[in-house]
Amino acid sequence: MAKNDSLVSINQDTYRFCGIEFQGDFCHACGQKRIGGRFTIKQSGAWVFCEVFNLDRGFLFTTKQIIVNTRKLISEYLSGGTKKYTHPFRFLFVWVTINTLITISTGVFDNLDQFEDYGFKIDEEGKQIMDYIKKYMTIIAMSGIPFISLTSYLISKKRKLFYTEHLIISSYAYAGSVIVGLPFLCLLFFPTGILIQSNINMIIYLLFFGNVLHKFFKENYIESTAKFLLVNVLTILLALIFVLVIGTPLVILYKEYFSS
Repeated sequence: MAKNDSLVSINQDTYRFCGIEFQGDFCHACGQKRIGGRFTIKQSGAWVFCEVFNLDRGFLFTTKQIIVNTRKLISEYLSGGTKKYTHPFRFLFVWVTINTLITISTGVFDNLDQFEDYGFKIDEEGKQIMDYIKKYMTIIAMSGIPFISLTSYLISKKRKLFYTEHLIISSYAYAGSVIVGLPFLCLLFFPTGILIQSNINMIIYLLFFGNVLHKFFKENYIESTAKFLLVNVLTILLALIFVLVIGTPLVILYKEYFSS
């Protein structure tokens, strides 16, 4: 049988698309990895799994480090030692998504009557809002990180960090607080557990962030936590201003469009 020339073999010394010899397992011109032999289901499955979750680049290791050695993780990442750690935004996204899936699986969004025990009456409009939160919970949970990072950057000029570096710190710290709070999601299975779980989550969020700032910047723990509490207050104000400036014109345009 004649060889099919349309099949590209990368198991050779020269990569046919660049015409450049491999140096080790990669083409130094485009970064293409040398692939030995033909593609198989097993190989493709492993590639997809690793590309989606990047477990081969330290997801589990990063998870351990964010809990037991936060300062080393952030210090090394900001110093350029990124190879063994999962990218902070991807790391945050995966853990927030896991948190979202577990939260939804508890049925907390399907039992809205429990909110009446706390004095909240959920009408039809409220149910639509809850459905929206359920649908976009991951995005909503992550949406505050840019604002927190911006506020932290603005009030911490003396730390001499760029905004993106504050964004990296906030992403890792928030992901860490999500990880620590996961066991308490079991409270959502109980009729009145949502209030307790929400309060515990808020405490974990403040204390974990405060601990991260305390260790990374070598500040007093109480001072770091107090500063982060101030950051959150200012972030809420900043977010409200953003919503008013951006949201109000959009609402006006929306009403004019549908009323015409």
